[in-house]
Amino acid sequence: MPELPEVETIKNELAPHIIGHTVTGVTLFWQGIVRQPSVEEFCSRLIGQKITGMERRGKYLIFGLTSGEALISHLKMTGSLLLKP
Repeated sequence: MPELPEVETIKNELAPHIIGHTVTGVTLFWQGIVRQPSVEEFCSRLIGQKITGMERRGKYLIFGLTSGEALISHLKMTGSLLLKP
């Protein structure tokens, strides 16, 4: 499980690559990871959103979206995110 310095490093490395970009697709390798809303609604609400900002609170990464909503992610045990260009 990543500690705070690793989470901060991931945020700092990832932010320049995603802020200002639009989500064009969502792939869930494990659908149980989405707690709310339903998986279908989660994907449809996320696609087309532009990422407006990124911050860290504790071990959570928070992605700001154009809708005013936020995507909150915890790196769990693996400590990794996959970014597809």
